[in-house]
Amino acid sequence: MLIGEHLYNVFEEVIEERQKINEIKESLLKRGAIGSLMTGTGSCVYGIFANKKIAKIAYNQLKDIYQTYLCVSYNSQREARL
Repeated sequence: MLIGEHLYNVFEEVIEERQKINEIKESLLKRGAIGSLMTGTGSCVYGIFANKKIAKIAYNQLKDIYQTYLCVSYNSQREARL
């Protein structure tokens, strides 16, 4: 999946909590995310998953460690209705 190879946020290099950010990103990647990135200036870290099944497994493994949410893109919900 090419998108996972091209995610970049320059703030990850300068934020004081970069060790924690990298820890969270690695947790997501080890659980099947095809990419992981800190948003903007650091309000959260997200993972992109190829399918909902893998995302749900990762969610269940991480929900007791981090404040964790499952989200879908607007387009994925729209396509499901078509």
